[in-house]
Amino acid sequence: MHARQLYSFADTYRGRYSESIPDAAAFYNSFSGYHDELCWAALWLHTATGEQAWLDKAVAVYDTQLAGQTLQWTQAWDDKVYGSAVLLAAKTGQAMYRLEAERWLDWWTVGGADGKVRTTAGGLAFLDTWGSLRYAANTSFMALVYADTVRDHDGRYHDFAVRQIRYMLGDNPAGRSYVVGYGTNPPKNPHHRGASGIYDGSISAPFDNRHGPRRVSRLSTSSTSRRSTRPA
Repeated sequence: MHARQLYSFADTYRGRYSESIPDAAAFYNSFSGYHDELCWAALWLHTATGEQAWLDKAVAVYDTQLAGQTLQWTQAWDDKVYGSAVLLAAKTGQAMYRLEAERWLDWWTVGGADGKVRTTAGGLAFLDTWGSLRYAANTSFMALVYADTVRDHDGRYHDFAVRQIRYMLGDNPAGRSYVVGYGTNPPKNPHHRGASGIYDGSISAPFDNRHGPRRVSRLSTSSTSRRSTRPA
């Protein structure tokens, strides 16, 4: 019920949140606008309720406001068009959404007419300098969802995701994990207020990860190396 009310409010009083909260614009400006959030939220309300009206709403927003974009970034806090294309492809089976999603995923994985994301010598798909692993991680997750729910092409999306995840967990030139509390020589002071535990603004505080995860041993990745059986 509350989710419906929130959606109704957002749909009725449309606008970028950063216009209502100007101080946020310097840090987390809404560059993508609000249509992607309206589509994304409608898709999840459809998932939760099973009601066709929510899917119809998502389709209408995507088709009129989001379709045909360049799609050379990824699912992130500001832009939900990528995940919306993936979910619409899975929920409707329509070729339009498959083409949109695959044009984006191919840009990340094998390249195409629009070029390809940069890849480091060590194998990381490198989109941007600030928090580069989050972009590769988000794309990997979407690639796995798409491969499992729509289709894959000889494992290109699945295999890309596995390579990126392994890189993050230690299969990289540095031989270290980039996940706090996991694997070999993981980060100790992430740029994350909740994990670091720093409460007075001093980065020289004599503790690491006061609220971070407990250290876990390196897990076997053998399960991720086995491609699941599914139609291509």
